[in-house]
Amino acid sequence: MKISKVLIEQKQIEQKVKELAERINKDYLNEELVIVGILKGAFIVISDIAKQLDVDAVSYTHLRAHETSLQV
Repeated sequence: MKISKVLIEQKQIEQKVKELAERINKDYLNEELVIVGILKGAFIVISDIAKQLDVDAVSYTHLRAHETSLQV
């Protein structure tokens, strides 16, 4: 797949991830932290942030939505 336009450079993303991890470390020092990623690809950025966390936080689970048919 060819990428036609880069919207955000990799270095910018890495810097923002670092800033977020630093903020989380500061705000949740000595507290329990639960991180929830909603979209399928969210685990990538959550993983990048979690690698830089000093707080105890990481536990993973996988949920899947199921379609149900309702008869009215």
